[in-house]
Amino acid sequence: MEAAARITIMTGDLALGAAIATVIDRSPKDRRPFAVQPFADRMVGEVWKRITAKLEGAQLAYKSAVAADRELVRNKTNWITNLSLALLRQAID
Repeated sequence: MEAAARITIMTGDLALGAAIATVIDRSPKDRRPFAVQPFADRMVGEVWKRITAKLEGAQLAYKSAVAADRELVRNKTNWITNLSLALLRQAID
């Protein structure tokens, strides 16, 4: 299983990687040849980080739009929401 995992990481075969991760994850913890999380990080870590960053940006844009709409409807700013969005924007950057 370890040799197949190494080959999978070298070739970047996501289908085989998913199959290996599934088999390892379904095994009892004391019989696993290696941990699944580091293997998954090696397989899709960079892709996952890019997807997560884009998702966070989309969520921030949505929250900002909702906050702007509420300010327009109420004709009043909510300083807590604005502070929250500023902190979220800073965390994403």
